[in-house]
Amino acid sequence: MKAALIIILILFALNMDAQTPEVMLTGKHTFEDLQTDTNYAWFDKNAAAADPMTCPVCDDIAAIKKPYKLIIVGGTWCSDTQDLLPKFYITSLYAAMDVNKVVELYFVDRDKKNPADIVSKYAITNVPVFIVLDAKGNEVGRITESVKVSIADDLLEILKKL
Repeated sequence: MKAALIIILILFALNMDAQTPEVMLTGKHTFEDLQTDTNYAWFDKNAAAADPMTCPVCDDIAAIKKPYKLIIVGGTWCSDTQDLLPKFYITSLYAAMDVNKVVELYFVDRDKKNPADIVSKYAITNVPVFIVLDAKGNEVGRITESVKVSIADDLLEILKKL
């Protein structure tokens, strides 16, 4: 019995060592960082699966001319981020959004302690979170962890409040 337990523990340890270690991004990044690093193949895979034809509101998003900023905080380890962030990216492309000017993209660790200034400033408790700020830096609305309809529809509803 004792020998069997030791063998099971050894096999478990060997299996753990054989796994690819998770590479977690933290801090401020760009979408290009996700697209060029093979550790985040989920981004391109999930972006390719996003159907732009399911974004009838992308033209409405593109029509919004009032200035705004989007603060996005996610976790590369988080399944909700892996689902929503690529969908947001595809939406931004079809809505002619200049993500390099409009979006600040941050990643946090599992404890949401890095970068602590973003987490505390915007009271981040769950990820991903998409925070829309007006031209004065005031929060207009946010999408946290999941969507009501779709990332595009939910974002449009917030942008209409500008």
